[in-house]
Amino acid sequence: MYWIDKKRIRDCLKELSDIYYQERVWLASSGPEVSSLSEATCQLFGDSGLDFSLDRNQEVYGKKVDDLLRDFRAVLQKIPDNRPPSELIKDEKMIPVRKMAADILKLIEQQNKMNAEIQRIVGARLNSVEFVMDYLILGFGPHGALTALVWPEIIDDKTTSIFGHEGYRDKLCSLIECVVKNATVDLDEVISIVLIGEVS
Repeated sequence: MYWIDKKRIRDCLKELSDIYYQERVWLASSGPEVSSLSEATCQLFGDSGLDFSLDRNQEVYGKKVDDLLRDFRAVLQKIPDNRPPSELIKDEKMIPVRKMAADILKLIEQQNKMNAEIQRIVGARLNSVEFVMDYLILGFGPHGALTALVWPEIIDDKTTSIFGHEGYRDKLCSLIECVVKNATVDLDEVISIVLIGEVS
C-alpha cells in the first residue's frame, strides 16, 4: 500500500469544513497561516498520497469513506478556483463542500475511535476459542475477549475457510497460541485480525 498522510487528510478536511477558518486563512495575504481552496484540495488529495490510492482502488479508510472521498473529489473539481477567495467563500457551491468535508471527517474520527478500542488486543496471544450455540468467543487472556455473532472467515495464503466447511472448527482452533499482529474495524463493524505464529 502507498504511504498515506492521514494527519494531513484530517487537517485539510477540517479546513474545507470550516467557513471561519477559510475566512481567516484564505483571505490572508501574509503570516503563518495562508491557504486557498486550490491549496487545500492539492494537500488533501495530492500531497497526502490519497489520489494515488483512490485511483488504484487501494483501501485507505474502508469502502464507505473511500467512496465518499471519491465523490468529494468530484464535487471539488467542479468548483472553479481561479476567482478571488472572497467570492469562493461566499459561493453557494461551497455549502455542500463544507457539509461533505464535515461528514467525512466525522466518519473518519468515528472509525479511529473504533480502531483504538480493538487495538488493545494487538500483541496478545489467542488463548481460547469457545463455540457457544450460534456465536463464538475468542479469548485473548488479560487483553479481553471478542464475541463474534457472525462466524469469521479464516484466510491464509492459499485458502479461505468459512463456517460449514469441513475442518472449519479445527482450523479455527489451530490458531490458538498465535499472536495478534494487527486488528482493525471498519464502519460496517467488520473486524479484521492478523495472526502470526506457528499453527498447531
